[in-house]
Amino acid sequence: MRILICAISRDARWAVLKQEQEQLIPEDIRRNKKIIANEPLFHFEYLDPGEGKVYLPNYFYRATEYMDAVLVLAEQTVAQCVADIAPSLFICKFEEISFNSQFRNVVSGLLRRGLLNLFFVVESMASSDNEQALSLPIRNFIAEELTRLVELCREEGVSPEFPDKVGPLLRKLKQRRKPRRTSNRPEKHFHDDEERMFRFGYEQHSKLESKTPHTRACLMNGNFRFGKRIDASRHFNVTDDVKGQSKISGRFVNCHDVLEDVAATTHLNMFANDFFGGTK
Repeated sequence: MRILICAISRDARWAVLKQEQEQLIPEDIRRNKKIIANEPLFHFEYLDPGEGKVYLPNYFYRATEYMDAVLVLAEQTVAQCVADIAPSLFICKFEEISFNSQFRNVVSGLLRRGLLNLFFVVESMASSDNEQALSLPIRNFIAEELTRLVELCREEGVSPEFPDKVGPLLRKLKQRRKPRRTSNRPEKHFHDDEERMFRFGYEQHSKLESKTPHTRACLMNGNFRFGKRIDASRHFNVTDDVKGQSKISGRFVNCHDVLEDVAATTHLNMFANDFFGGTK
């Protein structure tokens, strides 16, 4: 597993991450059996975002081209730079590190907790059922537990309680996967609070769009979720579960946060990043 570890800070001391690389990863993490089982190959980067001169979705889209996972260590004061692609990343936020601190020790501590929590996500998503639940479209699947999972992977990447918080939310999210109420067919769908159903499609007849108005943020969010690469060729079939309707229509938010009106159609093909298209 190829893993990008990138620090984002205006503190030039973070250049040590590229200089010392795996030496900064604590010994107990390098010997952790669950992590070793993934055969990790770490790639280290340090990025000073300056005054917004670097568009980080472009940077990460290029940097993760051959990566299977991505861990971002982001200083609180600049973390907003990755807001557009936060759902695709596993983010470990930290406060400005004092010049009186043992800098390398602080970095190693962040790496220890960040890697443990990232690999908890990776291990969880090794299960197909879990990966489907965690890959649901964030803008259009309306569920408090999914919203909370997004917040946890954005705000609490270094929390020791991270696994204990994620586990119950994931279990609750998976409980939404059940047969359609108005049908005797065995297929299971994820039901959201708007009575829309999302069934993971095994067909691959649609793909992510990359041309304007789509951006690199659209593509990052379609290729990664919570720091782990997902299959960008797969989508959810979205239908209604109201009074046995065979059509779906309404307003949906697309992958670049624009509301689109959808005329009645049999279903929508919707990807993890909320890019969608309909069929008649």
